[in-house]
Amino acid sequence: MGILNKLVFILGKLDPHNAEWKQRQLTRLASVTEAAEQIEESASRDRAVADLEKEQARIEEAFQRNELDYGRKLFLIQNCIYGVDIQTIAVQIAKLRCFITLVVDQRRDDHRPNLGIQALPNLETKFIAADSLLGITRPPVPGEDSPGYQPVMRNPRIEEVERRIAEVRRRHFSVTTPSSRRNTEYGTPRCAWNCRLYSPRMGCRAKSVRSWRPGILRPPQAADFFDPEWMFGVTDGFDITIGNPPYVRADSGQEHLVMRRAIEATGDYETLWEKWDLYIPFVERAYKLLKPGGLTTMIVSDAFCHAKYAQKAQTWLLRHSRILRLDFLSQIKVFDAAVRNVTYLIQRAEGQGNRLSGGCTKVSLA
Repeated sequence: MGILNKLVFILGKLDPHNAEWKQRQLTRLASVTEAAEQIEESASRDRAVADLEKEQARIEEAFQRNELDYGRKLFLIQNCIYGVDIQTIAVQIAKLRCFITLVVDQRRDDHRPNLGIQALPNLETKFIAADSLLGITRPPVPGEDSPGYQPVMRNPRIEEVERRIAEVRRRHFSVTTPSSRRNTEYGTPRCAWNCRLYSPRMGCRAKSVRSWRPGILRPPQAADFFDPEWMFGVTDGFDITIGNPPYVRADSGQEHLVMRRAIEATGDYETLWEKWDLYIPFVERAYKLLKPGGLTTMIVSDAFCHAKYAQKAQTWLLRHSRILRLDFLSQIKVFDAAVRNVTYLIQRAEGQGNRLSGGCTKVSLA
């Protein structure tokens, strides 16, 4: 919600009357329509194009009848903001808060059906209950200079499935009636989420991927993996990752020992050392989910500054990231627990500047 409010504020300054923001939504819709027209299966293609025609009217309605912030919030939520948490209640709360912030900016009209209030979006494709530390292991793709390299023809069936997946994800956001919800429900034969074609790419987690079926007609369940491409359609990384990871010591119980072994078994992490605290892999994961130049910020225990288990992570960040800001909250009790905190802001960029005196790194004490 903090990210949403900041982006709404910025849009209000850059585009006070939403002219550019509205045009961007119409341009995006035209691009999506062009892709939908390439769907081979005629019934799916016709349904997709018809839905897109309705969405254009929905865009016009969003900007013409409601407060200026409504159109900003709606399409920021639809196109820009994603969330993942292993606790289903956290996901439900996030969706509820989005619903409330959209409702308050809609204008009531007593002469229109439903008082002129538009149906709220379905956020199951935006806020996901999943284990964000466990990803999908995909087989490495050999480069052209690799021994024995041979160009591989891309399976056209996979391209068709990807187009249908993108269309289902888009439709799922704005369906409003029970029948249309059933038609776009993830996991049904009509919805194109059959991923058997993807199994070679998904490695040992193909079964988990096939079993993940978020939907509005069943209670959410946390997936045992998180993959931004499969769940959100994000293939090139995020601009910003932000979070408050759990602080869990290595000796905190059998359940967490099992969790640690699963994290270590992935082979995805380079910063796990000694009796690492659970926030350490979150720091690395949040960084690796970024696109080049992206920013990540988290609030962690100040043990990150002095604990032995954090030394490998510190060295790794100095080498691989650009540290923009550190805030030591030694005099501020952020949480009820006894732990003190530090926040950081780092960029996915070369880290040589971290070693230069007089560099751009900012440090504050509070």
